[in-house]
Amino acid sequence: MNRRRRATAFWRGTATVDAPPASLAIETTTCCNLECVGCLRQWDSMPAGHMDATVYEAALAWPGIESVLLYGLGEPLLDPDIFDRIAAARARGLFVQLSTNGTLLDEHRRASLLDAQPHVVIVSLDAADAETYRRVRGEADFNAVTENLRAFAAAAAPRGIACIVQMVLLPENRDRVDHFRSAFASLPGVTLRFKADETLPRRQAAQHRRAGRVCPVLFAGPTFIRVDGSVLPCCHMLEEEPLGRVGDVDPDALWHHERLRELRVLHGAGRIEEIAACNRCSLPLPPRSITATALLLPPRVFRRLLPFVERLLR
Repeated sequence: MNRRRRATAFWRGTATVDAPPASLAIETTTCCNLECVGCLRQWDSMPAGHMDATVYEAALAWPGIESVLLYGLGEPLLDPDIFDRIAAARARGLFVQLSTNGTLLDEHRRASLLDAQPHVVIVSLDAADAETYRRVRGEADFNAVTENLRAFAAAAAPRGIACIVQMVLLPENRDRVDHFRSAFASLPGVTLRFKADETLPRRQAAQHRRAGRVCPVLFAGPTFIRVDGSVLPCCHMLEEEPLGRVGDVDPDALWHHERLRELRVLHGAGRIEEIAACNRCSLPLPPRSITATALLLPPRVFRRLLPFVERLLR
């Protein structure tokens, strides 16, 4: 019923969504060990730190959510409690997805991650050779990262954990897509994801404009919960005033906040150019009919199909 309500609100572009968000993106840490070219950290002023346990519990207790994406503007494996947080989300029956840069995915952390049983793990590499990796991700050991990936993929597949190997399509690596595909496509149980560079409009100081297509994030999530508990409509609104703080404000009030209602109406009317953050977002959006249909899918199906849909939108 909730999925149908979200899909209907999205299709109509209404201010009110009579169902909670389907998913939350929970930023359990803002600490990171890399300085990647295509990362929103470059525009973030949030101090480095880890999410307090009470804030995390309040986020998981948001009524009606179906899935959590445990990442934000930090490296999740730097969060000392990340494996317990995954297990806590699983214990609530939530679909759990984690994204990591793979640098810390050594034997000990691999075992802990496998035991925590997230449904999907994204390993974001952006390169299939050391030189390209250095240009886009910095001075981490590319060979060690790929060894971590191969070992994790081999162990995850028998446990039913989906492993997605991600390449953010940057000006620095766009000519290496075929190389990336040939390097990682044969890994057991692995799906390749080629993701749009969401920071390019910012770095080029230019507007992107997406032909008035409606963003499903405003109608179904993932609603972004920052490390301090502040709630934003999405991760591209870093510079804007939060809707409130999870644990301090009723989730229903956050989801029906007047500013979020205004954003939905503007999107529904095709007036994205009036919203600065949305106007510089390069997230590719399919036609409205396809997105509305996708909102009816269970999280497990939607998240696993996403890389294939994104490939069609390239």
